[in-house]
Amino acid sequence: MALRRTTASVVLSHDFLIQHKTYTQQYAGLYFSRLALQRTRVLAGARELWDSDPEKGNAKFVSKILDVQAGEMCYVIGTVYVHMPLKPNILDEIAREHNVEPLPPRSKYASEEDVVLLEDESGRLQLSGDFLESINFVTGIVVAVLGSEMRDGSFEVIDIAYPKLDPQSPLPMSLEDEDAYIAIVSGINIDEKGVGMEAHLMVDYLTGDIGCFEDQKEISRITRLVIAGNTINLAKPTEEELHQLRTRRAPAQVKYGTPAARRADPVLYLDVLLSELCSSLNVDVMPGEGDPASYQLPQQPMHFALFPKSQGYSSFHMATNPHAFTVDGVSVLGTSGQNLDDIFRYGGPDDRMEMAESMLQWGHICPTAPDTLWCFPFVDDDPFILKSRPHVLFIGNQPEYATRLVTAENGEVTRIILVPSFSNRSSVVIVNMRTLEPSVVRFRP
Repeated sequence: MALRRTTASVVLSHDFLIQHKTYTQQYAGLYFSRLALQRTRVLAGARELWDSDPEKGNAKFVSKILDVQAGEMCYVIGTVYVHMPLKPNILDEIAREHNVEPLPPRSKYASEEDVVLLEDESGRLQLSGDFLESINFVTGIVVAVLGSEMRDGSFEVIDIAYPKLDPQSPLPMSLEDEDAYIAIVSGINIDEKGVGMEAHLMVDYLTGDIGCFEDQKEISRITRLVIAGNTINLAKPTEEELHQLRTRRAPAQVKYGTPAARRADPVLYLDVLLSELCSSLNVDVMPGEGDPASYQLPQQPMHFALFPKSQGYSSFHMATNPHAFTVDGVSVLGTSGQNLDDIFRYGGPDDRMEMAESMLQWGHICPTAPDTLWCFPFVDDDPFILKSRPHVLFIGNQPEYATRLVTAENGEVTRIILVPSFSNRSSVVIVNMRTLEPSVVRFRP
């Protein structure tokens, strides 16, 4: 194989690392911090949008929701809360503790009884108007709404403004004659049966063990592989094990020769696969919903002790979820998919790409946390806030592959990529770091 192309990479995921794991604080602190951090950005976005408008430019900015006067054209900033009766609640957890089978999870929370509210430190305001039908609202986004309070106490919205992000770092001018690529895969889902043939073909492809010289020369330009979660598919507990958990009884001792004793460890299979990959290129392993890592976001890196064969390679990197880094100055931000899956349940369009694009508009990649998405109870910070647009935004473990090049009004570009689950599509996404153009490689035995 040709000599592997090298690039300068910088990890930017430090904000997602939890230094002090304390859980005595309330989640209200996260919402207060989010509003405080986003208020200045939203105000800048509102003034940029409305000040030059001959009709909307005369609207008054009201700093507190409780100071809104009926009949007065104004705009106010707050956090959106969507009251949805079909959202999951704590009664489901209580039902499980009392051996009562809860209702199956819903694919969508939306219903005709939903109410959109805007709240800040002083109070809350119910939003109304035909304009809301064209907006995809989810709980947790910070916005400015323009309109006036009606007689019934609701606020009729005629326009909305989003946070103004910091300038995006310019795309570097490549001085190299050859392109550099990164590969992104998600949802390998290795189970007790071992690594499938498709995954073996993927390893052989990325390490340059298959293909002619021209193919290997092209593969050598792939400088980094990002595994975006759900690498392991742990076996579901049996009915007996679930009963022991519900009744809080100690599990029976596993006897030699039983199916439980013969159950292979998927982590061992994964370790072998990663060690083969790390021998050839840099590998970033992000945790996912089904991996042995913290369940709440931001998910912390899986422990090195799980991978004795791979941890000896300097090219082996345990990453957080979300994960941010740069490759030769090109900024990349990605998640393992829980954020988009949760936003999808809020209704609106069934186009996941449109919802992913909305994250750039909202200036936030996990707005529904902690309402319907588990996250750490931050007090003075919100690491999910987008300070600037990344050049590449990928979201793993999606049903289908999709991509879109989004260009902002100021000319900033972001390549959004929905990475499909490998166990379903047997696909790896290859992204050109110079042109931001992606391509898909599919593996079939």
